[in-house]
Amino acid sequence: KPKQSNPDFEKSFKRLEQLVREFEQGDLDLEVGLDKFKEALKLAEVCKKRLDEVENKVNKIKQEFSDFNK
Repeated sequence: KPKQSNPDFEKSFKRLEQLVREFEQGDLDLEVGLDKFKEALKLAEVCKKRLDEVENKVNKIKQEFSDFNK
């Protein structure tokens, strides 16, 4: 399962980076900009959820390691 999530994260993150570059160029009209902003928010949510999952796994591993060393 994690191997399937990773490409989604990478794809979402790359698209988010692309959108940021487009915003930084400042060439978007208002409607296109709003649509891309909505897309960016959704992508950021996908990335945050995945990072939260990974953080929880890391914390669980750290706890198990800590318990093991007691």
